[in-house]
Amino acid sequence: MNVVFHGSEPFAYGHYGIHLGQQDRLTFLGAPNQEIQGHFLDCRMTSPTARRKLVVRFNPSSEWELNIPPGVAHSFSGLENVATLNNYDLYLPNPDAWLDKTTKWDMDADVINVELDADPASVELFEENTNTASEIYYSIVSDRQREAIPKLSYSYPYTTDFQSGDGTVYTLKVAEKAARAVMPDWEPIGEIEGLGWRGNAFLPSGTHSGFVPLLDGRPYYIVDHGFDAEYTHDAYGIHLGQEDRLMFLGDAARVATVVFVDCREDSATLHQQCSIQFSPDARRTLIIPNGVAHRFEHLEGIFTLNQGVIFLSESEEYQPGNDVIDWPASRVHFPTFRFNTIEASKSYYWDLARSQREQLDNGLSASTPVVVMAKDSDGNDVRVAIRETIPVDGSPAEG
Repeated sequence: MNVVFHGSEPFAYGHYGIHLGQQDRLTFLGAPNQEIQGHFLDCRMTSPTARRKLVVRFNPSSEWELNIPPGVAHSFSGLENVATLNNYDLYLPNPDAWLDKTTKWDMDADVINVELDADPASVELFEENTNTASEIYYSIVSDRQREAIPKLSYSYPYTTDFQSGDGTVYTLKVAEKAARAVMPDWEPIGEIEGLGWRGNAFLPSGTHSGFVPLLDGRPYYIVDHGFDAEYTHDAYGIHLGQEDRLMFLGDAARVATVVFVDCREDSATLHQQCSIQFSPDARRTLIIPNGVAHRFEHLEGIFTLNQGVIFLSESEEYQPGNDVIDWPASRVHFPTFRFNTIEASKSYYWDLARSQREQLDNGLSASTPVVVMAKDSDGNDVRVAIRETIPVDGSPAEG
């Protein structure tokens, strides 16, 4: 998956882009009253709608995903202050065309550009890839990006046609020199051990825009905090099994606050406190170790993408849906907890994603739990999770 950021200045692509081996699956995150304009032109050789043009106006929403098949040219305007998540699917060409190098698909730069004012009746048509890529191929792509992107000093390439003196037309890939902002690999926060900002590898596409590939292969979720009302937590959240890895997306002019307290047993910084103010920036990720309490203020207008790392325990079964302890902000004497230390395997994340899909398919979901500390009948400390059952379709719950 890629996160695409566009900066705060008016943003529009100056040409269509065509992927032959990638189906874009785009979620647009931004103010709900902002208008985005999408331009589409079908450049698939065998499509019944080949050379048909379409213009669509729409608003950002975390509830919808726009699917663009391989071979369909697309361009957007009105993307300033909008972040785009691209949870793309990959396809490979016919093996013979790949071996004979007759395909126009490029593994490392799968983009062909067409001018926005091109005549649809004369635009070139292409044969799109149709073979579904395997997990092995996704791993290869991830490895290549992980190695290459930190070393690149050029923007994402675009293509243009060039006619030589003898009349031969060549398609050139052009990558412009990019001025890269220097993002620290690690920026610690306060005196709390393991807490800080990690710089993300990214590929510039303009002065204030670029792509951030998420290559870790873990499930993610998006938290939409809305725009209409102040979004401030009245309690600290404490995870014992999840290390939060948070990317904040939205208008860079917005400012939020987060307060931290170290609640880890045997930590060298136990009960140390600190707070910071920050603005959305897709080029860095906030790392909050499990066992560190955190409380956010003024998250309205900011989207959070969390691709957390899960840790398990030898002593008890880990329940990810209940892995949050709410500690009221008014309680100044913070608790101490033993946190999980065994990092989950990749198969655990796959099982977790399947479980989440099954829960959604059942037609009912539950709100984020409020987990409070209480005493059982023997006086032992226990965690109690309180959930509200909410139908996915928004209709009133029974009972």
